[in-house]
Amino acid sequence: MQGLMGKRKFTFVNYGGSYQLRIERAEDLVHLDDLDDPFWMATSAPIDQLRCDRVALEHLDVNRNGRIISGELRRTRRWLFAVLRDLQGVTEGRDLLRLEDVDEAHEDGAKLLAAAHRILANLDRPGSPTISLAEIRDTKSILAKGAVNGDGIIPPRAVSEPELRSLLQDVARTVGTVEGVDGGRGVDAARLDRFVAEAEALLAWRSKATEHETRDLLLPLGEETPAGHELLERLRGPIERYFKLCALLQLNESLGRRTAEPTSPATAYTSEDELQRYLELAPVAPPNAAGELRLDAPLNPHYARDLRALLREVIQPLRPAARVTPVLTREGWDELLAVFAPYEQWLATKAGAEVEPLGLRRLRAILDSDLPARARAMMDGDLAVGKELAAVRDLERLVLMQRWLLELCNNFISFRNMYEPSLRSIFEIGRLVIDGRSFHFNLRVANVDAHKVIAARSGMFLLYSEVSASPSDEAFTMVTPVTSRDRGNLGIDKRGVLLDLDGRQWEVRVVAVVENPISLGEAIAAPFRRMSNLLTSAVDRLSTRSEKQLETTLSKATGSVEDGVLKGMKRPAEPPPKPEDPPPPAPPEAAPAPPSLAGRTRDVLLTGGVTIAAIGSSLAFITRTLADLQLTRTLTAIAIGLLVVLVPVVLVALLKLYRRNLSAILEASGWAINARLRLTRGLAKMLAPDPVHPESFERLRRDLIRQALGTKAQRARALR
Repeated sequence: MQGLMGKRKFTFVNYGGSYQLRIERAEDLVHLDDLDDPFWMATSAPIDQLRCDRVALEHLDVNRNGRIISGELRRTRRWLFAVLRDLQGVTEGRDLLRLEDVDEAHEDGAKLLAAAHRILANLDRPGSPTISLAEIRDTKSILAKGAVNGDGIIPPRAVSEPELRSLLQDVARTVGTVEGVDGGRGVDAARLDRFVAEAEALLAWRSKATEHETRDLLLPLGEETPAGHELLERLRGPIERYFKLCALLQLNESLGRRTAEPTSPATAYTSEDELQRYLELAPVAPPNAAGELRLDAPLNPHYARDLRALLREVIQPLRPAARVTPVLTREGWDELLAVFAPYEQWLATKAGAEVEPLGLRRLRAILDSDLPARARAMMDGDLAVGKELAAVRDLERLVLMQRWLLELCNNFISFRNMYEPSLRSIFEIGRLVIDGRSFHFNLRVANVDAHKVIAARSGMFLLYSEVSASPSDEAFTMVTPVTSRDRGNLGIDKRGVLLDLDGRQWEVRVVAVVENPISLGEAIAAPFRRMSNLLTSAVDRLSTRSEKQLETTLSKATGSVEDGVLKGMKRPAEPPPKPEDPPPPAPPEAAPAPPSLAGRTRDVLLTGGVTIAAIGSSLAFITRTLADLQLTRTLTAIAIGLLVVLVPVVLVALLKLYRRNLSAILEASGWAINARLRLTRGLAKMLAPDPVHPESFERLRRDLIRQALGTKAQRARALR
């Protein structure tokens, strides 16, 4: 690589009016750090817009924000060119790495070569001059499923030796596990050390109870000491309360006061919970001023069994005299507590409770063996392999960047692929076939409404479509700029097919449209079309109003006729004589009565005739005037009128078409674009080419429908 550093030359080529860096070989990127960001076509792009190996994009996205920025591409380029001696693989975009291309003098290069040799050795291909991306990933997969995967965590299931596996299972069952890189649970060095420390502490604590010097002091009842102490703890509170009540009774007697005796509450007879609470709070026996608890006298039924067990299993073994006089005094109770005080202090210092369920014998066997040391060695070896696996991941990164760097640069620093008919951009998803036409420029869209707001600045006719392969697949949306011909039948709910770049077919349905002129003819016709729509709408409204008025008039007339007929049918044969009415008053002057149906028809005919005559006179006048004019003047006047109307329309149309650009569509998809990607005529045709018939085809121009219908005579004969 050192021989290339003396040159510093950039070549910019013209793509549709925008000058972009020519990137044909890896050597064109050697001095990329010297190219300022404003000369990049894009400085940032979302990775979900790029049709590329996902792991390669993750290697580029260093800060894990879902985007690639120019600095991340520069950093990757520097590292790649530093560890490679030969850049031909980058130029060709190979996913096969030649080991001789790696510079072992570089620190990372030496690690990469060591990782490659280890992988090839595991694959029984030592000495191979090449290694592929598939082989690297296969090795990573194998390692991730085994006991040794570089994270220092050993799953018990992955250990074949029974004794070692049993130890790891005991550790997992007592002190827990941690999650490994493969998602499984296992034991690491920290948990193994914790297990050993807990076991040692438990055995050391337990050994104090077995030593001759301390055994009798800690275990006054021998092996029965834990059970006796547990019984003592259950009765400690009730007995302490009993002796306090005896002291209260003794005090009241000395003061000549009467000690109140509580009665059982009425609720104790109706509520089992209240009854239980009353028995628990009641004294273990009737208090007395002497402060003696006779264990052979009547006792509180709730504590009677435990008190007699305390006498039999604790007091009498420690004080044989209690067999004759089963009486417990305050002094005797305090002495009993003092006997168990060393045992209680020993319990307070207990350690290793987590591993105690395994038993002292099992723990002693583990500590006396070499199993912990062997497990630790396995974990240390796994961590050592982890360093090699880190190099394996860098090796994968090296091959991925060798394969994708040049293509990414031609779709990021430069948009060469977009202007090459034989190539497709890395952000395109396929070819849309709809309405008998083909559209190559199609991009994924996350939010149609948000995308339309920004993409409208492109000045282009845009189709937003819902794309799905089957009802079970999750649908996505895409945007398609219509760059050539005219609108045709394109509109909402129009259906088509997307042929993606992997050869898969998808159903397409248009869900939204952004209206803009597509061609010069459409742009010129647009204002006239709007005027035509306005006139048509006005004529429709006038026609509708006239039809309604005529329907109303005919309805009234028909109703009048029906009323007259009905009245005539209901009139009696001999009408009764009418009384003489007074002479009617003189009628007030009123508006003339509405004309009859016959009169209205006559008026309409007369008016129509007059109108037709007026129109005929006007046409005759125009004809005579044109006849008097010379042909040259007439054509000149018409041409001037057309020019006055069409010149501004054409200029505005050309301006709108000239301003069309693709950068707004990319920016709406999350790209940071520096240049204006003007839609030239050639680019428009390239993005939406006309369908091409096969090389050998024949077009029969005869209309087969007319041939099928035949002549009039033939049809007549067929009907006989």
